[in-house]
Amino acid sequence: MEITIKGFEIADLLHDGPDTLVCRARRSSDDLPVVVKVLKKDRPTLEDQLQFRREYEISKGLLIDGVIHTYGIGEYRNTLYILFEDFRGEPLSHIISSGDTDLQEYLMFSIRLCSILDQLHRNKIIHRDINPSNILWNRTTNQVRIIDFGIAVYLDGPDVEPVSPDVLKGTLSYISPEQTGRMNCALDHRTDLYSLGITLYELFTGTLPFTADDAMEMIHCHMAKTARPACSVNPEIPEMVSDILAKLMSKRADDRYQSAYGLRYDLETCMVQLNSQGRIRRFELGKHDAPAMLQIPDKLYGREQEILAMHSAFDRVCEGAIEMVLVSGYAGIGKTALVSEISET
Repeated sequence: MEITIKGFEIADLLHDGPDTLVCRARRSSDDLPVVVKVLKKDRPTLEDQLQFRREYEISKGLLIDGVIHTYGIGEYRNTLYILFEDFRGEPLSHIISSGDTDLQEYLMFSIRLCSILDQLHRNKIIHRDINPSNILWNRTTNQVRIIDFGIAVYLDGPDVEPVSPDVLKGTLSYISPEQTGRMNCALDHRTDLYSLGITLYELFTGTLPFTADDAMEMIHCHMAKTARPACSVNPEIPEMVSDILAKLMSKRADDRYQSAYGLRYDLETCMVQLNSQGRIRRFELGKHDAPAMLQIPDKLYGREQEILAMHSAFDRVCEGAIEMVLVSGYAGIGKTALVSEISET
């Protein structure tokens, strides 16, 4: 698809996806280098346009060094385009596919990425689509940018609610268990930390932690399978870095890092030890990890006996028995929470 926008000289094609086209250009009025992102559909739906405008509005409102800067939005024929800064960054996916492995450089990059994500969460934004295609890195200047806020939501906004299993948003190989819509819980900023874990695992090992032939199998991997330790995939990765990645990819959000700040502290500890001692010694993970906001755990406490009884009944039914389980009690005692705990497993 060839595009011509009045007032811009279109140069290199950067990305030709199913929904969008991204290319480098120069603005004729001031010779400013820009990146142009165009909706590919000749007549995009209202939902497509709203998501595109949402990406522009959220990016424009975030004055964070690490979020791609936007210059404007405009109409192109019957569709829309957004103008972004061009800092000559390369998608992380391209860097991963090159096969390079530089532990020190990758640690520095990871620390920088954590700082950006920490600022994003402190601004009460959940990205919901952290993956190597949405992270740009200029390895010469060491600049990093997060892009594509089309499905991002505000932490305290109306969109943060239990996700429907029939509507998956995000890139399937990188979404968190709760983002599949099968965990019966609302999303929070920790979904980004899981996706970051998958992304960094792929960066350090050159491969994804989970591969599947179809969507349902991939969803099962995110919910139930444990990734092979990164240090066993790539022996050049220290065990502590491997443990950090494993903690990030914990199935339950309460078991992950609770903040990008806590993650960054542990990565910085690894970097300091590597530079000063040439190796990374074992240390306690998450010691300085504290959520930036009050976070009520989703885990149910004090109902172990009831959960065991319901699991036992379920197992007997699976073996052919016919049973009915009644959950009784006063209003507000936690009957729904108990049933929800069972439905998650």
